[in-house]
Amino acid sequence: MFIIGTASHIYKTCRIELTDIKGLNIMKRILFSLIITTAVFQKSYSQQYNWHELSGKINHVVSLSYGLDYGMTTCLGYGYGSSVAGLPLVLTVDYSFPSGSNLFDDFKVHTGFHVSSPMRCNFRVVGKLYADFRRLESDYTRQFNFGSDASIVAGYFPSAFFVAAEIGFDKAIVSHIKHKEMYLEIYPEAKSGWYIPMGGNYYYGLQTGYSLGRLDVILRIGQIKAESNFDENFLPYYLTLGANFRIGE
Repeated sequence: MFIIGTASHIYKTCRIELTDIKGLNIMKRILFSLIITTAVFQKSYSQQYNWHELSGKINHVVSLSYGLDYGMTTCLGYGYGSSVAGLPLVLTVDYSFPSGSNLFDDFKVHTGFHVSSPMRCNFRVVGKLYADFRRLESDYTRQFNFGSDASIVAGYFPSAFFVAAEIGFDKAIVSHIKHKEMYLEIYPEAKSGWYIPMGGNYYYGLQTGYSLGRLDVILRIGQIKAESNFDENFLPYYLTLGANFRIGE
C-alpha cells in the first residue's frame, strides 16, 4: 500500500499523540530521531572533478570526501572517465555514511554520470544525473528510500585551479518505513509501508579545487532549500572537503 505525503506530515500527527500518551521527554526523543532520519534521507553526496584534468582522457578516479551534509558524513567513490560523442563523460558510483553509525546500518548509495560541454575560453557546463538508494535504522524505525538527483555545474577550469557554481534538485521518489516495537508501544496506530514523499530539496553553492599531479583537493559550500516550506531542513547548509586520485589513462 502506498501512502502519499511527507514524512514530516506523518510525524506531526504522531507528535501530538506522543504528548498525550507519554509526555514531553518521550516526544522529544522520538521527534529528534525522526528529524535525523528525515535529514539523512535527503540530499545525496556526489563526486566533483577538475574537468581540465579529465578532458579527453580515460581515468579511473578514486574519491574520498568528508564534511557537513545533514550531519557529518563520509563518502567513498569511484569514477570511470571516458567520452561520448566527443564530450567528456564520467560514470560514477559512491557510498556515504554518517559519522558514529554502523557502516551498514545507515548508508546511501548512488550511481550515475557526469557529462561536460566542450571547453570555451576555459569555461565548461557539466550536467549530472544520479539514481539513489538509502537506508537508515534507528531504535524506532527502519527505512529504505529510492530517489534521484540532478544538477548543473558551470565554472572556470583553466588548469590546475578551478572555481564553479552548482545548482541542483534532489528528490526522494518512494520510501518504505518499518515501525519497530519500541515505536509501536508508544504509537500503536502507526502504519508501516510505502510512502510517496511530496517534495524534494533544491541546493546551490560554490565549489573550488586545486590539482597536484594526480591528486585533486576540492572544497564545496552551499545552501539547501526544501521545496515545501513545511519541510524546512534541520541543517540547511553543506560544507565538504574531498580528494580525488586519478589512476592511469
